[in-house]
Amino acid sequence: MNLTSITICVPVKSIDEASRWYEPCLELKGHIDPAPGIREYELRPDCWLQLSEGESARSEHCLLLGVENIERERKRLLSLDVDVGEIQRVEGAVAFAEFKDPDGNNLSLYEVEGS
Repeated sequence: MNLTSITICVPVKSIDEASRWYEPCLELKGHIDPAPGIREYELRPDCWLQLSEGESARSEHCLLLGVENIERERKRLLSLDVDVGEIQRVEGAVAFAEFKDPDGNNLSLYEVEGS
């Protein structure tokens, strides 16, 4: 498989409300609205976050977000009143901290140990 891009779809109740939460939390700049009820943000080249408005506004899946400094990012999210869990560590492998968006979708910050 020769992937050309990746799009991660997150179901939300309201595009506008979700955007007001996701934009500061993930420090998103600019978006496109390719279809009614769809808003997309480019997280990095060819990797997109798609907010999809609809009745089923919660996924059991988890959006995992790799960061360079998990302590700094957790503090920043806490300053935005995001209820981020304590940092958990798997010695020699990874550190992670879990949280939810306003629709109850699961997110997690992670930092690879030693990177």
